[in-house]
Amino acid sequence: MNAYSRKLFTDLTDINSIQVDEEFLDKSQSICFVENQDITPYLPKIDTLVLFQWNRDYPADFFFTVDLSQWNLISTEDFEGTSHEKITMEVYKKDL
Repeated sequence: MNAYSRKLFTDLTDINSIQVDEEFLDKSQSICFVENQDITPYLPKIDTLVLFQWNRDYPADFFFTVDLSQWNLISTEDFEGTSHEKITMEVYKKDL
């Protein structure tokens, strides 16, 4: 992840497992946490997307613009978070 997202994980006990690099999307061979970057150029390397949605609208500087019609929704789960009573997690796999 980049430094912008790192601040969300300050309470983790295993903080050393997080790698912060502003060019993480170019370097990664594994899982990435992306919050404020366009992943469109990296779509050929991505086979799974995990999206989290809150039950509210917020002002935003950045929007998720990937066309999900080329992806299969394989699971959806609602759960309560520490700051929101409902968070929806959606997992997508790339259409073959």
